[in-house]
Amino acid sequence: MKTISCKILTPSGVVLDQEVDVVRLATMNGLLEIYPQHADLVGNIDFSHVWAERGQHIDHYLVRHGMLSVDSVANQARIMVFDCRKKDSVDLQTLREYFDMLSALLKAGTHSKMQAHFLKGEITSMEKLMSVTTPEGKP
Repeated sequence: MKTISCKILTPSGVVLDQEVDVVRLATMNGLLEIYPQHADLVGNIDFSHVWAERGQHIDHYLVRHGMLSVDSVANQARIMVFDCRKKDSVDLQTLREYFDMLSALLKAGTHSKMQAHFLKGEITSMEKLMSVTTPEGKP
């Protein structure tokens, strides 16, 4: 079976670099399944699960703030994001502490409009991340 090269990159480095059968994720335009020789594509990512499948093995990641680039000539899917974590390594307590800090900063109101916009985006991302991390599905 043919494969496609899947790379997940963050400012800290390469998180994943392997050949896979299919990559599944969501861009701001909807859910995607990327197979070998997929057409060229670019998409924005706010928050998404990423499933990289090879045979029976599935790597599951949570990513946020970035973009997807699919190159049909190179047969490559590149996911460039600000943050990426293996789903099973997400620490709910740390997420809640960060969420509480962001909420307090936003409530304090001692920042510019641009900073407020960033804080609101981070809070939304943390709510999504916590909702897929908690057993009951709620932050």
